[in-house]
Amino acid sequence: TTTEAAPPPPAATLTGGAAVQITVAIPARTFVHLDSSGRPVEAMTNTGRPPQSSDQFFVDSGGLATPATEPVKAAVIRMATGAWLPPGAWHRLAT
Repeated sequence: TTTEAAPPPPAATLTGGAAVQITVAIPARTFVHLDSSGRPVEAMTNTGRPPQSSDQFFVDSGGLATPATEPVKAAVIRMATGAWLPPGAWHRLAT
C-alpha cells in the first residue's frame, strides 16, 4: 500500500497591507561533547543560561547530534558553572 502525504496548508495572504504577527517557540536545548571515556567535557545551550533539567539534551559527535542519556544529562547539570552567554558558545565543564 502507498501512503499519500497530506496537502500543504493554504498560503497566507495579505490584503490591504495588514500586518501579520508570527510567534515561534524554540525549545531549550543543551549540546554536549564527551571525552574518549564518555564523560561530558563541554556543553553549549541555545538559551544563554546554564543547562536546565527541562532542556532537551543531545550529545554532539562530529556534527551528529544524538539524544543524551540521563546520566550524561545529570552530570552536565551538576558540572555547569558560571555565565553561559552568549547562546551557542561552548563552555568547559567543571570536573
